[in-house]
Amino acid sequence: MTELKKRMTNLLSCYFPTTLVIVDDDQKFIDELTKLVDGEDITIRSFTDPVKALNYINNESSINRLDFLKLAREGEDDTPDWHSIMINLNELHDEIYSFNRFNQISVVIADYSMPEMNGVDLCSKIIDPNVQKILMTGIGDGKIAIDAFNDGYINQFVKKDYPDFGEETMNCLHKSLIKYFKQYTDSVDNYLSVHGNNYLKDPAFMVFFQSACLSSDYIEYYMLDCFGSYLFLNKNGKAILLSVLPESEMQKIVEIGMDSGEIDPYVLECLQTRQYMLAVHNKDGMLPPIKDWGNYLQIARNITGYQTYYFSVIDSDYLDVKFEQIKTYEDFCSQRYK
Repeated sequence: MTELKKRMTNLLSCYFPTTLVIVDDDQKFIDELTKLVDGEDITIRSFTDPVKALNYINNESSINRLDFLKLAREGEDDTPDWHSIMINLNELHDEIYSFNRFNQISVVIADYSMPEMNGVDLCSKIIDPNVQKILMTGIGDGKIAIDAFNDGYINQFVKKDYPDFGEETMNCLHKSLIKYFKQYTDSVDNYLSVHGNNYLKDPAFMVFFQSACLSSDYIEYYMLDCFGSYLFLNKNGKAILLSVLPESEMQKIVEIGMDSGEIDPYVLECLQTRQYMLAVHNKDGMLPPIKDWGNYLQIARNITGYQTYYFSVIDSDYLDVKFEQIKTYEDFCSQRYK
């Protein structure tokens, strides 16, 4: 388990490996910082020239930057499907078919004292507002760092002479990654709160999610619906599905089946007793034909928090995903270091 993964205590709508840029005119310091982060699921690009670094950051961000607003676009409140998602999750899911997600620059760590351009100037000229910026400072740079933070040029700063520099740097990196991905999550969070179904803020669900995540070898995950279902991927693209339905939706499904008059009695009993649930995840958000529900039954376990959630951890056959087209982190790293 990586150090960053141990620190993941926030429940996010998605998470995947991104790129960290380190800028320092001292190559030895870059090497030390690289060793500190080595082994984490993050790509490192380093520069001793701040001008070249800035050009790279702004160029890459313009090419690979995701549109946060596009990903969070809401639909119509009267959408007729059974679990009106309202969020443009398909845009996010399509990212798994591209290496671009791994090239996204999430965090920049820059030294303050550099020739040609200091760290504050560099950070202030980064175009993408979603990039998180950490400033490394020397003994006499404390006020400069505070002013840069108050002016919004940086998000955090670390003193190079700090006794626990390594631990402090990892803390800052973790917080920065959480904040970067929280920008995906905030609009989803707002929508769920308005509609009274916010599992993202349910402590019981958060504890369950973290224990499930930390016990697996995932390195990326993606929200599938507004109930708590997620797609997990490991380095070589192996997928796991966490399918979740709250009690309110379980009851709705039962009522839909009963009202139709078409539901198989055995399937109805399975759903009524809550021993089984339907695991259905497709891009249109629609339930399959009622006559086919038996094909989607999965044994259900439950969690009790603000509400009762039923869940099943199953293989990827129940997902509307083109798995043969997934671009994996393992392949990305192999291509990058050829």
